[in-house]
Amino acid sequence: MENFEQIPEQPKISSLAKVLAIQESRNQMITTRDQIISFVEQPLLGACEDMWDKNVRTLSTSANQKDIEVGEAYIIIDFDSLSEENKKAAQQLAEPIDYDGMKAIKIPISVSETTTTDEISRKAAEIAGTFKRQPATWIPKYRLEYLKKAYGIAPEETDYDDPSVWEGYYYDPKEKVFYMSEEHYKKANEEIDAE
Repeated sequence: MENFEQIPEQPKISSLAKVLAIQESRNQMITTRDQIISFVEQPLLGACEDMWDKNVRTLSTSANQKDIEVGEAYIIIDFDSLSEENKKAAQQLAEPIDYDGMKAIKIPISVSETTTTDEISRKAAEIAGTFKRQPATWIPKYRLEYLKKAYGIAPEETDYDDPSVWEGYYYDPKEKVFYMSEEHYKKANEEIDAE
């Protein structure tokens, strides 16, 4: 039941050397498209929004002044949640890695002191463009019993059996499951046309 602050639009920064790192963006479960700006640095923002729209799950990104020393910015994608077509596309970009026990793809973007944010954004847009829209199989859904257990509520405690008590979650009465947001519900249940 986290509450995310709305971050005002940032002024455009032209040099990677001036992009500050966003701390604590690793492994955050983003529940709405609007939250992406809170976790993704400006040069990768457009690409990550494109991947969100295509239901491609991004696990971590970095495109800030700290990356100059390492020589690369990156986007890490949840490999196992990709469609078969998108897995093939991902493997053309990079080799799978172990990421906190998950199979992921870390896609590097070479950077230097003279790299501009526009150069990174263009490259990241190319990367995002290789993926096709897919089902959002990575979106979690929870049964009432799971939530009660997770919050330390005894199964016989009926005060929490009414879905409206669970603020911050979106309840699907048809399937009798909770989602982390209405946007997650819509993404998980949208029809994806085969292209």
